[in-house]
Amino acid sequence: NPAGAPRAGVVEVTLDAPAPPAAQVLHSEAERTMIFRGPYATALAVVPEMAGWTEGLHSAAVVVDADTMTVHLYTGATHGPVGPTRSSVLAAMRAHPQVDHVERVDAVVHRVATARALVATATVAGYGWAGWSPSSAPEPLTPVSVEGWVMSNGLVTVSVDPAEGTFAVDEVRGLGRLVDDGDVGDTYNWCPPVLDTVVDGPEHLVCRVTESGPLRASIELTARYRWPERADDEGQRRVGWVEVPVTTTLSLVAGQAWVQVVHRIHNTARDHRVRAWFPLVHPARASRAECAFAVVERSLVADGGPTETAVGTYPSRRFVQAGGLTVVHEGLCEYQLDDITDGSARQLALTLLRACRYLSRPPMPSRPLPAGPQLELRGAQMLGELEVRYAVSSVADLDPYVMAQEVFNPLVVGYANGLGSAAPTGQWLRVAGRARISSLRRVEGRLQVRAFNDGAEPVELRVPDRRGRRVDLAGRDVGPFEGSMTLGAFAIATVVLDEP
Repeated sequence: NPAGAPRAGVVEVTLDAPAPPAAQVLHSEAERTMIFRGPYATALAVVPEMAGWTEGLHSAAVVVDADTMTVHLYTGATHGPVGPTRSSVLAAMRAHPQVDHVERVDAVVHRVATARALVATATVAGYGWAGWSPSSAPEPLTPVSVEGWVMSNGLVTVSVDPAEGTFAVDEVRGLGRLVDDGDVGDTYNWCPPVLDTVVDGPEHLVCRVTESGPLRASIELTARYRWPERADDEGQRRVGWVEVPVTTTLSLVAGQAWVQVVHRIHNTARDHRVRAWFPLVHPARASRAECAFAVVERSLVADGGPTETAVGTYPSRRFVQAGGLTVVHEGLCEYQLDDITDGSARQLALTLLRACRYLSRPPMPSRPLPAGPQLELRGAQMLGELEVRYAVSSVADLDPYVMAQEVFNPLVVGYANGLGSAAPTGQWLRVAGRARISSLRRVEGRLQVRAFNDGAEPVELRVPDRRGRRVDLAGRDVGPFEGSMTLGAFAIATVVLDEP
């Protein structure tokens, strides 16, 4: 568990034994696979090479029946000597006493039957580990079910609109609509063309269920959009047309109160912006978004001035909340509250990509003063394959930090042969209190913990049974650490721990 709080979850494992009843098998591999069939002369050159490429090869056997030679290659976990080599397989094929009668050779790989499966874990301590095996699986979670285009796990219901390509979370509909508009700005500022062309739906859409539970359900939407190809040199209008494929996968996992979304976009258009739009649960007069070491609350009034037009787009580090909706996302994104009437916003827009031509442009409508040199940048057009991930929840009292950890810092699976000395369950470090942990790493051989207070009220950082030194952001010593400390409003603290 790479997070500080204890948690359980759903993880993907590779099994060499039958999956437990509550598991969800994603892929199984046959025990016996034919890898070659051909004449003996060709086999002498090919089969030993293929044996050398076979992972986990620990033994081989050559059998001749009438005019057919079968080379059996056995794979699987072994702690014994290194398996047969290319030369030893070749020698066995040549030395068989009945080799003079052989016309055809079959080469067969025998594998321990394996399966990739989703399984539920027991609770894993923060910064700790817990062993898992099919016989130790915990009580099953409430399963995920799929009926038509509706997925449910007992905590949240997600339904897909196969006509528009949007989805609903519980009663909130129309989420995730992709809207493409023009961008003749630069890497500093968005700026629309004088005559913009806005596309808010696909030309063609196909939906299919790709996973049906019980631990994860997924619906895939394969869409084809028709977007303008580029903006003209004067930035007056968008010209030309290109077809852009977009694949969207919506996944609902057992025990989670949010839907995970992945957009895969093959972008061939230039000078444009693509945003995902989300109607809010209720009208909002403000937004809350994570920044560096804090959550910033912003009103609907955008700042502007003589050198820059007021535009209500703001940065969000991992999450944004507004109007009863929480969106956590990967990377640093831009968001905007829109559809404002009577002083309240009714929609949230999350920027998935901005494709522009220049580092900075000369004076333009959204920014009369140039921000830098006019340098043309190929990479800023964001051409090629792009993948964007986020998750959406309408749960009112959800901690966005916890949601972001679950989505983008999940439990990590490792495999062991059982010959080590560690206990089946344990914890490397115990951290308590309401302080948020932003970094845990070793610096010059010593464990360093960096914590922060994201609010105005004091919080505690506790590392029971550990002592050390407090240091500033430059690494200079500022005093002892005796196992706990108080962080004031929006404070940052770094502790270097002594070895236990």
